[in-house]
Amino acid sequence: MIVPMKLITLLCLEQDKSAALEQLGELALMQLCAKQAPATQDITRLTADVNAAEKLTGAVKSAPKQKEIPALSVPADQLISYGLNLLEIRSSAIKESDRLLRERDLLLPWGEFDHAAIKQLAQQGVYVTLCATARAVFDRRVKRGLMPENASVEVIHRGKDLVHYALISLEPLSDAELDTVTLPDIPLSELNARIAALQEQIQKANNEITAYRQYLPQLEADLATAREKLEFATARDGMDKNGHIVYLSGYVPCSKLDAIKSAAMKNGWALLIEDPAEDDPNVPTCIEKPRFLNMLDPLFDFIGIAPGYRESDVSLFFFLFFPIFFGMIIGDAGYGLLMIVIGVLLRCLLRRKEGAKLPLNLLIYLAMFSFLWGWLNGAWFGLPKTILPGWMSGWDFFVSPKTSRFAHKFIAFYGVNPEEMTDNDWASMPNKMTQYFCFLLAMIHLVSAHLTRFISGIRRSWREIANLGWAGMIVANFVLAVSLIVFPGTFPAWGKYLYIASIALIFITLTPVQLFSLPTDLVGSFVDVLSYVRLFAVGLSGMYIAEKFNEMGTMVLHALPDKLMALGFVMLVLIAIAGHLLNFGLGFLGVLVHAIRLNTLEFSNHMGIQWAGTKFKPFTAKQHNN
Repeated sequence: MIVPMKLITLLCLEQDKSAALEQLGELALMQLCAKQAPATQDITRLTADVNAAEKLTGAVKSAPKQKEIPALSVPADQLISYGLNLLEIRSSAIKESDRLLRERDLLLPWGEFDHAAIKQLAQQGVYVTLCATARAVFDRRVKRGLMPENASVEVIHRGKDLVHYALISLEPLSDAELDTVTLPDIPLSELNARIAALQEQIQKANNEITAYRQYLPQLEADLATAREKLEFATARDGMDKNGHIVYLSGYVPCSKLDAIKSAAMKNGWALLIEDPAEDDPNVPTCIEKPRFLNMLDPLFDFIGIAPGYRESDVSLFFFLFFPIFFGMIIGDAGYGLLMIVIGVLLRCLLRRKEGAKLPLNLLIYLAMFSFLWGWLNGAWFGLPKTILPGWMSGWDFFVSPKTSRFAHKFIAFYGVNPEEMTDNDWASMPNKMTQYFCFLLAMIHLVSAHLTRFISGIRRSWREIANLGWAGMIVANFVLAVSLIVFPGTFPAWGKYLYIASIALIFITLTPVQLFSLPTDLVGSFVDVLSYVRLFAVGLSGMYIAEKFNEMGTMVLHALPDKLMALGFVMLVLIAIAGHLLNFGLGFLGVLVHAIRLNTLEFSNHMGIQWAGTKFKPFTAKQHNN
């Protein structure tokens, strides 16, 4: 659940503000209200330190990895300054090299020549004018005799687009009438030598930056320390002042009030405790949940979302429904079993690393649903069901409804006589059973959102009974979707009355503004139910991809002669592995696009969640006097 917060203003003597912040950092109870950092000399210096450490750490992380890292010895107190100097040397060399490369591009068509010789010829009455003209224009001028009459034309280089040529005359030519070029006053050979020297300098700097990887743990530690110093200084220098009293404000979870009150009594602070304003958008979200739900933290951190302070905690809904969506999209028991084995092995190998526990627990948990759904559907690495043993061939309700007594009863429940169904009807029934399950999931998922909103909000406003109407709409939409797609023409009469009752219940709770959007909302609720069929579509595509890659490998095996059977088998295995790896990756991409969307968009819209919150991050910085 989302823990209620209190807005606390802490007051202390100015001389004690650093000690007070040290205590707050150790307690880790309060998230300070965001304020613009004051432009003090200390903060300016610390900001520069953080920027420098971030710049160097980022450059070292992005440096290309090498098998053999060159040796480099840098004193600890010069680690940042020496590294920044390397970056500056490399940056300057790159800029100069780029400039010289552009100049070389200008000189390349002319080749090696002596600039001084052109000046000497001009002093002796022979004028050489260097020009570059578009090829088509040059050819037209030559053909029509439009070149200067008192000059001879010497083509130096005829390129695809330009013609570089020299006009030689006994009198100066007017530049205004010619396509003259301005060239660097340096020989091409010397330019190449300078560029080579700069490239060598750049490579040397790159090698040393790569060598800095050995200091990466220290750089990251220094960066963390610099950020902590800046955070502490910002809080210290940003405290408001009234005489000899300074104060700051922050948010504290109600469950931690006793701890901060005890610290205030011990340290001589004064506390002003208030409820956050109703329109305060900065209240952070602190979620307290059962321990088993912590495995979802890596997922929420990856997505980068948090519910708003005044919204609902949906961790339990994610825990229950997201694995089902994951299992249906991956949809293969073989993939699921493989993930379980990998997850368990990594769990054993990394048992001492706390940071690996939750992600691996989540992987194993999700993989179990992939295994279960794939087992129910007889999906094992895309292998034909005909070659699988009975216990792996799936539940006949999904795989072969025609042979399932339960499927017959289920179909008859919807008013369809199984005896009158054709072979084509039975052939399409496995897909329809999965589609039915998708719509059923949609109904349960979305109805649970509205029932939760009704239970949590009815004490605040009678208008929350509209959620009962929307829940009824979802049920009616489910029945309509089934009657349109799964069992056409089976919409029951009571469905009409459910629609009427639900719309009436919604209508009486509407405000005038909400009335205008009602038609769109009603259509949207039906579209949201239909949207869950994406689970069937994406899962089916993954199954087909797995089958087709297996068939491709089999075709290669059968195409080779018997003498090359061993090679054919190797090719089959390689094609199958490559195909399944691709399919596995596409499956995870489908989870990111579809499974997460169903929770964070369709479900969240019905739950009234905009994911506009910020995670509670208590102040933990230390002063670091050294």
